[in-house]
Amino acid sequence: MAARGYVESTAVSRVHPRARWDDRQHESRPSHCRVRPVLKTPVPRARSWRRRVHGAPPAWRADAVGDAPDEDALRGAPGRSSRDGRVLVLSAPVGEGHDAAGRALVDELRSAGLRAEMTDGLSVLGPRLTRAVVRGYRLQLRHAVWSWGVLYALTRSRFVFRVVGFAIALYGGRRLLDEIHARGADRVVSTYPLVSAALASLRRRGKLTVACASLITDFDLHPAWCHRDLDTNLSVVPGPHATSVAPPLQSGDGSAPDRHAVRRDLGIAPATRVVIISGGAWGVGSLRAAAATVASLPGFHAIVVTGRNEPLHRQLSEELRGRATVLGYVDGLAGFLPVADVVIQHAGGVTCLEAFAASRPVVMFDPLPGHGRRNARRMQAAGLSATAATSAALRSLLTSPGYWATVAPASVAAGLALFSRTTAGGAVAAIELRAPRTSHRGPAWHSGVARTAAVVGLCAVLLLARALGAHLSDPDVAFLLV
Repeated sequence: MAARGYVESTAVSRVHPRARWDDRQHESRPSHCRVRPVLKTPVPRARSWRRRVHGAPPAWRADAVGDAPDEDALRGAPGRSSRDGRVLVLSAPVGEGHDAAGRALVDELRSAGLRAEMTDGLSVLGPRLTRAVVRGYRLQLRHAVWSWGVLYALTRSRFVFRVVGFAIALYGGRRLLDEIHARGADRVVSTYPLVSAALASLRRRGKLTVACASLITDFDLHPAWCHRDLDTNLSVVPGPHATSVAPPLQSGDGSAPDRHAVRRDLGIAPATRVVIISGGAWGVGSLRAAAATVASLPGFHAIVVTGRNEPLHRQLSEELRGRATVLGYVDGLAGFLPVADVVIQHAGGVTCLEAFAASRPVVMFDPLPGHGRRNARRMQAAGLSATAATSAALRSLLTSPGYWATVAPASVAAGLALFSRTTAGGAVAAIELRAPRTSHRGPAWHSGVARTAAVVGLCAVLLLARALGAHLSDPDVAFLLV
Protein backbone atom coordinates (compact mmCIF):
# COMPACT_ATOMS: atom_id res chain seq x y z
CA MET A 1 0.00 0.00 0.00
CA ALA A 2 1.42 3.34 -1.03
CA ALA A 3 1.76 6.26 1.29
CA ARG A 4 -0.81 8.98 0.97
CA GLY A 5 0.17 11.50 -1.69
CA TYR A 6 1.99 9.00 -3.88
CA VAL A 7 0.97 6.76 -6.75
CA GLU A 8 2.15 3.19 -6.64
CA SER A 9 3.68 2.57 -10.05
CA THR A 10 7.02 1.61 -11.48
CA ALA A 11 6.53 3.26 -14.89
CA VAL A 12 7.89 6.76 -14.85
CA SER A 13 7.52 8.46 -18.22
CA ARG A 14 9.06 11.78 -17.38
CA VAL A 15 10.17 13.51 -14.20
CA HIS A 16 9.37 17.15 -13.80
CA PRO A 17 12.60 19.18 -13.80
CA ARG A 18 11.61 20.97 -10.61
CA ALA A 19 11.12 17.68 -8.70
CA ARG A 20 13.33 17.24 -5.65
CA TRP A 21 13.94 13.83 -4.04
CA ASP A 22 15.88 13.32 -0.86
CA ASP A 23 17.53 9.91 -0.94
CA ARG A 24 18.12 9.91 2.75
CA GLN A 25 14.47 10.45 3.51
CA HIS A 26 13.62 7.83 0.91
CA GLU A 27 15.84 5.25 2.56
CA SER A 28 14.43 6.04 5.98
CA ARG A 29 10.89 5.29 4.90
CA PRO A 30 9.38 1.85 5.31
CA SER A 31 9.88 -0.47 2.38
CA HIS A 32 6.25 -0.36 1.36
CA CYS A 33 6.50 3.41 1.08
CA ARG A 34 9.65 3.47 -1.04
CA VAL A 35 7.81 4.28 -4.22
CA ARG A 36 9.01 6.95 -6.56
CA PRO A 37 6.24 9.42 -7.34
CA VAL A 38 5.04 9.78 -10.92
CA LEU A 39 5.05 13.40 -12.06
CA LYS A 40 3.43 13.80 -15.44
CA THR A 41 4.51 16.50 -17.84
CA PRO A 42 2.49 19.57 -16.93
CA VAL A 43 0.15 20.98 -19.55
CA PRO A 44 0.80 24.71 -19.87
CA ARG A 45 -2.18 26.90 -19.17
CA ALA A 46 -3.40 29.37 -21.73
CA ARG A 47 -1.43 32.54 -21.24
CA SER A 48 -4.07 34.91 -22.45
CA TRP A 49 -7.52 35.16 -23.95
CA ARG A 50 -5.95 35.14 -27.41
CA ARG A 51 -4.73 31.58 -26.90
CA ARG A 52 -8.08 30.41 -25.59
CA VAL A 53 -9.94 31.99 -28.50
CA HIS A 54 -7.57 31.33 -31.39
CA GLY A 55 -6.08 28.03 -30.19
CA ALA A 56 -2.45 26.98 -30.16
CA PRO A 57 0.00 29.27 -31.92
CA PRO A 58 1.58 28.17 -35.21
CA ALA A 59 4.83 26.22 -35.32
CA TRP A 60 7.02 29.22 -36.08
CA ARG A 61 6.12 31.05 -32.88
CA ALA A 62 8.64 30.83 -30.08
CA ASP A 63 5.96 30.03 -27.47
CA ALA A 64 4.51 27.06 -29.36
CA VAL A 65 4.19 23.92 -27.29
CA GLY A 66 4.55 20.28 -28.23
CA ASP A 67 7.17 18.63 -30.36
CA ALA A 68 9.72 20.79 -32.09
CA PRO A 69 8.73 21.66 -35.67
CA ASP A 70 10.80 20.56 -38.60
CA GLU A 71 12.98 22.84 -40.67
CA ASP A 72 10.26 23.44 -43.27
CA ALA A 73 7.94 24.77 -40.59
CA LEU A 74 10.65 27.06 -39.29
CA ARG A 75 11.44 28.61 -42.67
CA GLY A 76 10.99 32.32 -42.34
CA ALA A 77 10.62 32.22 -38.55
CA PRO A 78 11.59 35.32 -36.56
CA GLY A 79 15.32 35.55 -36.17
CA ARG A 80 15.91 33.05 -39.00
CA SER A 81 16.69 34.09 -42.54
CA SER A 82 16.43 31.40 -45.15
CA ARG A 83 17.51 33.79 -47.92
CA ASP A 84 15.94 31.45 -50.46
CA GLY A 85 14.40 34.29 -52.45
CA ARG A 86 10.80 34.12 -51.27
CA VAL A 87 9.04 37.49 -51.62
CA LEU A 88 5.48 38.23 -50.52
CA VAL A 89 3.81 41.27 -52.09
CA LEU A 90 0.88 42.69 -50.09
CA SER A 91 -1.62 44.75 -52.04
CA ALA A 92 -5.22 45.97 -51.64
CA PRO A 93 -8.25 46.21 -53.96
CA VAL A 94 -8.59 49.96 -53.43
CA GLY A 95 -8.97 51.00 -57.03
CA GLU A 96 -6.77 49.15 -59.49
CA GLY A 97 -3.40 50.90 -59.19
CA HIS A 98 -2.14 49.06 -56.10
CA ASP A 99 -2.92 45.64 -57.57
CA ALA A 100 -1.44 46.60 -60.94
CA ALA A 101 1.80 47.75 -59.32
CA GLY A 102 1.90 44.56 -57.24
CA ARG A 103 1.44 42.31 -60.29
CA ALA A 104 4.14 44.18 -62.18
CA LEU A 105 6.52 43.84 -59.23
CA VAL A 106 5.85 40.08 -59.03
CA ASP A 107 6.71 39.77 -62.74
CA GLU A 108 9.99 41.64 -62.23
CA LEU A 109 10.92 39.51 -59.22
CA ARG A 110 10.22 36.28 -61.07
CA SER A 111 12.28 37.50 -64.00
CA ALA A 112 15.12 38.06 -61.52
CA GLY A 113 14.91 34.42 -60.40
CA LEU A 114 13.05 34.99 -57.13
CA ARG A 115 9.93 33.19 -55.97
CA ALA A 116 7.28 35.88 -55.59
CA GLU A 117 3.55 35.86 -54.97
CA MET A 118 0.93 38.51 -54.23
CA THR A 119 -1.99 38.49 -51.81
CA ASP A 120 -4.55 40.95 -50.50
CA GLY A 121 -2.97 42.46 -47.40
CA LEU A 122 -6.17 44.17 -46.25
CA SER A 123 -8.10 40.89 -46.34
CA VAL A 124 -5.37 39.25 -44.30
CA LEU A 125 -5.68 41.97 -41.67
CA GLY A 126 -9.42 41.42 -41.52
CA PRO A 127 -12.41 41.24 -43.90
CA ARG A 128 -14.30 43.93 -41.99
CA LEU A 129 -11.37 46.29 -42.40
CA THR A 130 -11.35 45.58 -46.13
CA ARG A 131 -15.03 46.39 -46.52
CA ALA A 132 -14.74 49.54 -44.44
CA VAL A 133 -11.71 50.87 -46.32
CA VAL A 134 -12.73 49.97 -49.88
CA ARG A 135 -16.38 51.00 -49.67
CA GLY A 136 -15.68 53.95 -47.40
CA TYR A 137 -13.08 55.33 -49.81
CA ARG A 138 -15.41 54.83 -52.78
CA LEU A 139 -18.18 56.59 -50.84
CA GLN A 140 -15.90 59.56 -50.19
CA LEU A 141 -14.87 59.95 -53.82
CA ARG A 142 -18.43 59.72 -55.14
CA HIS A 143 -20.42 61.68 -52.55
CA ALA A 144 -18.03 63.73 -50.38
CA VAL A 145 -14.74 64.12 -52.20
CA TRP A 146 -13.87 67.11 -49.99
CA SER A 147 -13.74 64.78 -46.97
CA TRP A 148 -10.97 62.78 -48.61
CA GLY A 149 -8.93 65.95 -48.98
CA VAL A 150 -9.39 66.71 -45.27
CA LEU A 151 -8.44 63.16 -44.27
CA TYR A 152 -5.42 63.23 -46.56
CA ALA A 153 -4.21 66.44 -44.91
CA LEU A 154 -4.81 65.21 -41.36
CA THR A 155 -2.84 62.00 -41.87
CA ARG A 156 0.24 63.89 -43.01
CA SER A 157 1.22 63.95 -39.34
CA ARG A 158 3.55 61.01 -38.65
CA PHE A 159 2.24 60.74 -35.10
CA VAL A 160 -1.35 60.41 -36.29
CA PHE A 161 -0.50 57.73 -38.80
CA ARG A 162 1.65 55.86 -36.30
CA VAL A 163 -1.41 55.66 -34.05
CA VAL A 164 -3.44 54.44 -37.05
CA GLY A 165 -0.81 51.83 -37.84
CA PHE A 166 -0.73 50.71 -34.22
CA ALA A 167 -4.52 50.29 -34.17
CA ILE A 168 -4.49 48.28 -37.41
CA ALA A 169 -1.64 46.09 -36.15
CA LEU A 170 -3.50 45.57 -32.90
CA TYR A 171 -6.59 44.51 -34.86
CA GLY A 172 -5.00 42.15 -37.41
CA GLY A 173 -1.27 42.06 -36.77
CA ARG A 174 -1.24 38.44 -35.63
CA ARG A 175 -3.09 37.29 -38.75
CA LEU A 176 -0.62 39.23 -40.88
CA LEU A 177 2.36 37.64 -39.13
CA ASP A 178 0.84 34.18 -39.52
CA GLU A 179 0.34 34.77 -43.25
CA ILE A 180 3.89 36.01 -43.78
CA HIS A 181 5.52 33.12 -41.98
CA ALA A 182 3.15 30.49 -43.33
CA ARG A 183 4.31 31.44 -46.83
CA GLY A 184 7.95 31.29 -45.76
CA ALA A 185 8.74 34.80 -47.03
CA ASP A 186 12.08 36.39 -46.22
CA ARG A 187 11.09 39.70 -47.86
CA VAL A 188 7.78 41.53 -47.72
CA VAL A 189 6.73 44.44 -49.95
CA SER A 190 3.54 46.45 -49.42
CA THR A 191 1.88 48.51 -52.14
CA TYR A 192 -0.86 49.98 -49.92
CA PRO A 193 -0.30 52.56 -47.15
CA LEU A 194 -2.45 50.99 -44.41
CA VAL A 195 -0.69 47.65 -44.82
CA SER A 196 2.66 49.47 -44.79
CA ALA A 197 1.68 51.22 -41.56
CA ALA A 198 0.80 47.89 -39.94
CA LEU A 199 4.13 46.39 -41.02
CA ALA A 200 6.00 49.41 -39.65
CA SER A 201 4.19 49.10 -36.32
CA LEU A 202 5.02 45.40 -36.08
CA ARG A 203 8.65 46.10 -36.93
CA ARG A 204 8.83 48.95 -34.44
CA ARG A 205 7.64 46.64 -31.65
CA GLY A 206 9.99 43.82 -32.65
CA LYS A 207 7.23 41.47 -33.84
CA LEU A 208 8.41 41.22 -37.44
CA THR A 209 12.00 40.28 -38.24
CA VAL A 210 12.02 39.81 -42.00
CA ALA A 211 13.09 42.42 -44.53
CA CYS A 212 10.21 44.81 -45.32
CA ALA A 213 9.70 47.56 -47.88
CA SER A 214 6.93 49.74 -49.25
CA LEU A 215 6.35 50.51 -52.93
CA ILE A 216 5.11 54.03 -53.69
CA THR A 217 3.55 54.76 -57.10
CA ASP A 218 2.26 58.26 -56.27
CA PHE A 219 4.38 61.33 -56.96
CA ASP A 220 3.54 62.85 -53.58
CA LEU A 221 5.56 61.16 -50.82
CA HIS A 222 2.87 61.16 -48.18
CA PRO A 223 4.11 60.24 -44.67
CA ALA A 224 1.62 57.37 -44.74
CA TRP A 225 3.74 55.81 -47.48
CA CYS A 226 7.28 56.41 -46.18
CA HIS A 227 8.13 54.63 -42.93
CA ARG A 228 11.57 54.91 -41.41
CA ASP A 229 11.00 51.70 -39.46
CA LEU A 230 10.96 49.67 -42.68
CA ASP A 231 14.17 48.59 -44.38
CA THR A 232 13.51 50.76 -47.42
CA ASN A 233 10.81 52.75 -49.23
CA LEU A 234 10.79 52.38 -53.02
CA SER A 235 9.37 55.36 -54.90
CA VAL A 236 9.09 56.61 -58.47
CA VAL A 237 10.38 59.99 -57.26
CA PRO A 238 13.34 60.70 -54.97
CA GLY A 239 12.70 61.61 -51.37
CA PRO A 240 14.44 61.98 -47.99
CA HIS A 241 13.43 58.49 -46.81
CA ALA A 242 12.87 56.82 -50.19
CA THR A 243 14.91 55.11 -52.89
CA SER A 244 13.92 56.07 -56.43
CA VAL A 245 13.25 53.16 -58.81
CA ALA A 246 11.78 52.72 -62.26
CA PRO A 247 7.96 52.51 -62.22
CA PRO A 248 6.84 48.87 -62.21
CA LEU A 249 4.55 48.17 -65.16
CA GLN A 250 3.41 44.95 -66.76
CA SER A 251 4.93 44.47 -70.18
CA GLY A 252 2.00 42.57 -71.72
CA ASP A 253 2.50 40.19 -74.60
CA GLY A 254 4.96 42.47 -76.38
CA SER A 255 2.73 43.20 -79.39
CA ALA A 256 1.80 46.87 -79.87
CA PRO A 257 -1.57 47.59 -81.49
CA ASP A 258 -1.62 49.32 -84.84
CA ARG A 259 -2.53 52.97 -84.38
CA HIS A 260 -4.25 53.35 -87.73
CA ALA A 261 -6.13 50.05 -87.41
CA VAL A 262 -7.57 50.97 -84.02
CA ARG A 263 -8.56 54.42 -85.28
CA ARG A 264 -10.26 52.85 -88.26
CA ASP A 265 -12.17 50.42 -86.01
CA LEU A 266 -13.36 53.30 -83.80
CA GLY A 267 -14.34 55.45 -86.77
CA ILE A 268 -11.79 58.20 -86.05
CA ALA A 269 -10.34 60.23 -88.92
CA PRO A 270 -6.53 60.08 -89.32
CA ALA A 271 -6.07 63.84 -88.80
CA THR A 272 -8.18 63.97 -85.62
CA ARG A 273 -6.45 64.38 -82.27
CA VAL A 274 -7.54 61.64 -79.86
CA VAL A 275 -7.84 62.42 -76.14
CA ILE A 276 -8.16 59.57 -73.63
CA ILE A 277 -10.02 60.61 -70.46
CA SER A 278 -9.59 58.10 -67.65
CA GLY A 279 -11.15 58.03 -64.19
CA GLY A 280 -9.41 54.88 -63.03
CA ALA A 281 -11.08 51.59 -62.21
CA TRP A 282 -13.88 53.35 -60.29
CA GLY A 283 -14.56 56.11 -62.81
CA VAL A 284 -14.15 59.03 -60.42
CA GLY A 285 -13.28 62.63 -61.12
CA SER A 286 -14.65 65.28 -63.48
CA LEU A 287 -15.05 62.90 -66.42
CA ARG A 288 -18.29 64.46 -67.60
CA ALA A 289 -16.86 68.00 -67.74
CA ALA A 290 -13.68 66.86 -69.47
CA ALA A 291 -15.58 64.79 -72.04
CA ALA A 292 -17.98 67.64 -72.82
CA THR A 293 -15.08 70.06 -73.26
CA VAL A 294 -13.13 67.81 -75.63
CA ALA A 295 -16.26 66.87 -77.62
CA SER A 296 -16.98 70.57 -78.22
CA LEU A 297 -13.57 71.17 -79.82
CA PRO A 298 -13.32 70.77 -83.60
CA GLY A 299 -10.74 68.25 -84.73
CA PHE A 300 -10.72 66.35 -81.40
CA HIS A 301 -12.21 63.01 -80.41
CA ALA A 302 -12.59 61.84 -76.80
CA ILE A 303 -12.29 58.24 -75.57
CA VAL A 304 -13.81 58.21 -72.08
CA VAL A 305 -13.02 55.29 -69.77
CA THR A 306 -15.59 55.18 -66.97
CA GLY A 307 -14.31 52.01 -65.28
CA ARG A 308 -16.85 50.21 -63.12
CA ASN A 309 -19.03 53.32 -62.72
CA GLU A 310 -21.99 51.94 -64.67
CA PRO A 311 -24.39 54.86 -64.02
CA LEU A 312 -21.82 57.29 -65.42
CA HIS A 313 -21.22 55.01 -68.40
CA ARG A 314 -24.91 54.99 -69.29
CA GLN A 315 -25.21 58.75 -68.80
CA LEU A 316 -22.22 59.66 -70.97
CA SER A 317 -23.21 57.15 -73.65
CA GLU A 318 -26.52 58.99 -74.07
CA GLU A 319 -25.13 62.52 -73.82
CA LEU A 320 -22.12 62.03 -76.11
CA ARG A 321 -23.67 59.69 -78.66
CA GLY A 322 -21.83 60.16 -81.95
CA ARG A 323 -19.39 62.71 -80.51
CA ALA A 324 -17.17 60.50 -78.32
CA THR A 325 -16.31 56.88 -77.58
CA VAL A 326 -17.43 55.81 -74.11
CA LEU A 327 -15.90 52.64 -72.64
CA GLY A 328 -16.50 50.83 -69.38
CA TYR A 329 -13.87 48.96 -67.41
CA VAL A 330 -10.69 48.32 -69.42
CA ASP A 331 -8.02 45.93 -68.20
CA GLY A 332 -5.17 48.37 -68.72
CA LEU A 333 -4.93 51.18 -71.25
CA ALA A 334 -2.02 49.68 -73.17
CA GLY A 335 -4.28 48.76 -76.07
CA PHE A 336 -5.58 52.32 -76.48
CA LEU A 337 -2.58 54.49 -75.59
CA PRO A 338 -0.91 54.20 -79.03
CA VAL A 339 -4.08 55.70 -80.51
CA ALA A 340 -4.09 58.72 -78.21
CA ASP A 341 -2.36 62.05 -78.62
CA VAL A 342 -2.82 63.06 -74.96
CA VAL A 343 -4.15 61.49 -71.76
CA ILE A 344 -6.32 63.36 -69.25
CA GLN A 345 -6.26 62.16 -65.65
CA HIS A 346 -7.58 63.37 -62.28
CA ALA A 347 -5.52 61.58 -59.63
CA GLY A 348 -2.15 60.45 -61.02
CA GLY A 349 -0.73 57.05 -60.28
CA VAL A 350 -0.42 54.00 -62.50
CA THR A 351 -2.50 55.45 -65.37
CA CYS A 352 -0.02 58.30 -65.72
CA LEU A 353 2.90 55.86 -65.54
CA GLU A 354 1.40 53.81 -68.37
CA ALA A 355 1.07 56.99 -70.44
CA PHE A 356 4.71 57.89 -69.79
CA ALA A 357 5.83 54.42 -70.87
CA ALA A 358 3.84 54.80 -74.11
CA SER A 359 5.40 58.26 -74.80
CA ARG A 360 2.11 60.08 -74.36
CA PRO A 361 1.75 63.50 -72.65
CA VAL A 362 -0.48 63.82 -69.58
CA VAL A 363 -2.83 66.64 -68.56
CA MET A 364 -4.19 66.77 -65.01
CA PHE A 365 -7.71 68.20 -65.22
CA ASP A 366 -9.52 69.39 -62.07
CA PRO A 367 -7.47 67.05 -59.83
CA LEU A 368 -9.14 65.28 -56.93
CA PRO A 369 -8.63 66.82 -53.48
CA GLY A 370 -5.84 65.23 -51.51
CA HIS A 371 -3.45 63.04 -53.44
CA GLY A 372 -4.75 64.22 -56.84
CA ARG A 373 -3.89 67.89 -56.31
CA ARG A 374 -0.56 67.16 -54.65
CA ASN A 375 0.39 64.71 -57.40
CA ALA A 376 -0.52 67.34 -60.01
CA ARG A 377 1.70 69.94 -58.37
CA ARG A 378 4.63 67.53 -58.07
CA MET A 379 4.28 66.33 -61.64
CA GLN A 380 4.01 69.83 -63.06
CA ALA A 381 7.05 70.98 -61.06
CA ALA A 382 9.05 68.05 -62.46
CA GLY A 383 7.93 68.82 -66.02
CA LEU A 384 5.94 65.58 -66.29
CA SER A 385 2.52 67.03 -66.99
CA ALA A 386 0.42 70.15 -67.46
CA THR A 387 -2.53 71.12 -65.25
CA ALA A 388 -5.91 72.58 -66.20
CA ALA A 389 -8.15 73.44 -63.25
CA THR A 390 -11.27 74.44 -65.26
CA SER A 391 -12.94 73.57 -68.55
CA ALA A 392 -11.89 76.92 -70.02
CA ALA A 393 -8.26 76.24 -69.10
CA LEU A 394 -8.46 72.76 -70.66
CA ARG A 395 -9.92 74.18 -73.87
CA SER A 396 -7.20 76.81 -74.05
CA LEU A 397 -4.46 74.26 -73.39
CA LEU A 398 -5.55 71.73 -76.00
CA THR A 399 -6.01 74.37 -78.70
CA SER A 400 -2.67 76.06 -77.98
CA PRO A 401 0.01 75.42 -80.65
CA GLY A 402 2.69 76.07 -78.03
CA TYR A 403 1.53 73.12 -75.95
CA TRP A 404 1.85 70.65 -78.82
CA ALA A 405 5.13 72.11 -80.02
CA THR A 406 6.99 72.55 -76.69
CA VAL A 407 5.22 71.39 -73.52
CA ALA A 408 3.98 68.00 -74.71
CA PRO A 409 7.35 66.80 -76.13
CA ALA A 410 9.18 67.95 -72.98
CA SER A 411 6.78 66.08 -70.69
CA VAL A 412 7.15 62.92 -72.80
CA ALA A 413 10.94 63.09 -72.49
CA ALA A 414 10.71 63.63 -68.72
CA GLY A 415 8.32 60.68 -68.39
CA LEU A 416 10.59 58.32 -70.32
CA ALA A 417 13.52 59.31 -68.10
CA LEU A 418 11.76 57.68 -65.14
CA PHE A 419 12.35 54.25 -66.65
CA SER A 420 16.13 54.62 -66.83
CA ARG A 421 16.57 53.82 -63.14
CA THR A 422 17.01 50.51 -61.35
CA THR A 423 13.93 48.34 -61.52
CA ALA A 424 11.81 47.88 -58.41
CA GLY A 425 12.37 44.12 -58.63
CA GLY A 426 16.15 44.60 -58.56
CA ALA A 427 15.88 46.91 -55.56
CA VAL A 428 13.73 44.40 -53.66
CA ALA A 429 16.21 41.60 -54.43
CA ALA A 430 18.98 43.69 -52.85
CA ILE A 431 17.10 44.44 -49.62
CA GLU A 432 18.92 43.35 -46.48
CA LEU A 433 17.47 43.14 -43.01
CA ARG A 434 18.86 46.01 -40.98
CA ALA A 435 18.93 46.59 -37.25
CA PRO A 436 15.74 48.15 -35.87
CA ARG A 437 15.77 51.84 -35.08
CA THR A 438 16.37 52.56 -31.42
CA SER A 439 13.97 54.95 -29.80
CA HIS A 440 13.44 56.21 -26.29
CA ARG A 441 10.72 54.30 -24.52
CA GLY A 442 8.80 56.09 -21.83
CA PRO A 443 7.17 54.57 -18.77
CA ALA A 444 5.02 51.49 -19.17
CA TRP A 445 1.82 53.47 -18.76
CA HIS A 446 2.64 55.38 -21.96
CA SER A 447 2.09 52.28 -24.11
CA GLY A 448 -1.15 51.55 -22.28
CA VAL A 449 -2.46 55.03 -22.97
CA ALA A 450 -1.46 54.77 -26.63
CA ARG A 451 -3.16 51.40 -26.96
CA THR A 452 -6.36 52.70 -25.36
CA ALA A 453 -6.34 55.82 -27.54
CA ALA A 454 -5.90 53.72 -30.68
CA VAL A 455 -8.80 51.44 -29.79
CA VAL A 456 -11.07 54.35 -28.86
CA GLY A 457 -10.19 56.15 -32.10
CA LEU A 458 -10.92 53.10 -34.21
CA CYS A 459 -14.27 52.60 -32.49
CA ALA A 460 -15.11 56.28 -33.03
CA VAL A 461 -14.41 55.96 -36.76
CA LEU A 462 -16.66 52.90 -37.03
CA LEU A 463 -19.47 54.63 -35.12
CA LEU A 464 -19.16 57.71 -37.33
CA ALA A 465 -19.31 55.53 -40.43
CA ARG A 466 -22.44 53.81 -39.12
CA ALA A 467 -24.10 57.15 -38.37
CA LEU A 468 -23.19 58.43 -41.84
CA GLY A 469 -24.51 55.30 -43.50
CA ALA A 470 -27.86 55.64 -41.76
CA HIS A 471 -28.58 58.79 -43.79
CA LEU A 472 -27.42 57.48 -47.18
CA SER A 473 -29.02 54.95 -49.49
CA ASP A 474 -25.96 54.23 -51.62
CA PRO A 475 -25.24 50.49 -51.81
CA ASP A 476 -21.61 51.15 -50.91
CA VAL A 477 -22.65 51.96 -47.34
CA ALA A 478 -25.21 49.20 -46.91
CA PHE A 479 -22.64 47.12 -45.05
CA LEU A 480 -22.52 49.77 -42.32
CA LEU A 481 -26.12 49.14 -41.42
CA VAL A 482 -25.67 45.40 -40.85
